[in-house]
Amino acid sequence: TTREIELPRRLANTKARGHEKAMKTNQLKRNDYFSIFLAAVGGVLALFDYEFFYQNDLKSSTVNDLLRSVVLLTTIGLVYTIWNNYQLRFHRECLLHALHPRSTIYQSHLFWPMIAELFICSIHCPPGVDVYWSIKQLNLSEPYRYSWCEISTIFITMRTYLLFRLYNHLSYWTKTRARRVCAFSSCKSGIGFAFKSDLKLSPYLVLTLTFGACILIAGWWMIVFERPAQKPFDNYWNGPWLIIITMTTIGYG
Repeated sequence: TTREIELPRRLANTKARGHEKAMKTNQLKRNDYFSIFLAAVGGVLALFDYEFFYQNDLKSSTVNDLLRSVVLLTTIGLVYTIWNNYQLRFHRECLLHALHPRSTIYQSHLFWPMIAELFICSIHCPPGVDVYWSIKQLNLSEPYRYSWCEISTIFITMRTYLLFRLYNHLSYWTKTRARRVCAFSSCKSGIGFAFKSDLKLSPYLVLTLTFGACILIAGWWMIVFERPAQKPFDNYWNGPWLIIITMTTIGYG
């Protein structure tokens, strides 16, 4: 009968879609690992670039141009992997939810997050670019010049959000079994659920890692903005120490 013919066909289609979904997931994992690698390499080189730039009295040198050229290449690769990430996620959602064949990523809920990530990850200091802004500060007799090299390092440190994707791939609470349990219990799965689960099971470990990451990143931001005006910030650890005091007391101590 027609029903007996359609049933094997539906099973075959379901199996094919499951295989394609697994393939997209593996591609997404490899893509995210590569994007984290590019972000890490570009971020470290950008920090070295800033250090050489500051030691050279806020003037670019050949070393700065060389470092910025490599950062430019890693940024181009990172932007492509971000774009590819959203393409793979969109195709996987098409398989999961059987979206209309003519649907595009520009019509989905992934479009604006993709634009935001592309914007954040594309910010860097290209070779040969030396742009300055003069800002008057209360404790300085002369205006201080902020350079684009300094400001761009702030945005480059924001690329650390990509570690959440690594967490998403490695966490036990984002695996297929956890997602099935969440669906059975009418609970929304994802990174938020995984973080809450780990926070419940290992609260001290999660809080320590989160607190430590915030201290290191905010400490670097403090150094970038305060280092030219206050010489004690030539020592990197004064930045994180100031953040620790600020976060654990009512102010600067």
